[in-house]
Amino acid sequence: CDGGAPVAGGAFVRVGMRAARCLDAVVPDGASQAMSWGTAVRAWTDGWESGQRKDVDISQMIGGAGSSHPEVDGTELARRLADVIGGTYQYLNAPLVVDDEALAVALMRQPSISGVLEAAARAQIALVGIGSLDPEVSSLLRAGYLTRSGIDLALKGGAVGDVCGHHLDGAGNLPNPDL
Repeated sequence: CDGGAPVAGGAFVRVGMRAARCLDAVVPDGASQAMSWGTAVRAWTDGWESGQRKDVDISQMIGGAGSSHPEVDGTELARRLADVIGGTYQYLNAPLVVDDEALAVALMRQPSISGVLEAAARAQIALVGIGSLDPEVSSLLRAGYLTRSGIDLALKGGAVGDVCGHHLDGAGNLPNPDL
């Protein structure tokens, strides 16, 4: 993006509005978009102005059902964005994390889940936030998907943040895929 006009407000508000402006310039009407969740994605969703109609098909790309902060959950953000810019949305009615691998495999076989994930994989645009491992701002901690001891474990393993719930090190590798 070329930067555009200055944006007033807090950092998340400014980033969200700037991101919405940038994407408005490149997202064609009728595009398909996948989105994750979190505070940065919420800021981007809030950054769209009414009237920026795109008739976009929005699919959740990661689960989030059951979050203790629904205002940054993927279901809420997909609905909000579709309301503002027009178009349709598909919920991924599944949690981000489950405790049992067999349950995860079984959930992924459900047509209502696999269909949304397939639509997200085909999307022309994916909107994700970069999650922090700072306990004061971690969306994963705030939503109850990660504990403080889990953050400590991720940091000790070399993680510096997360994307779509996957912890990454400074080189973009998964330092502890089992976490």
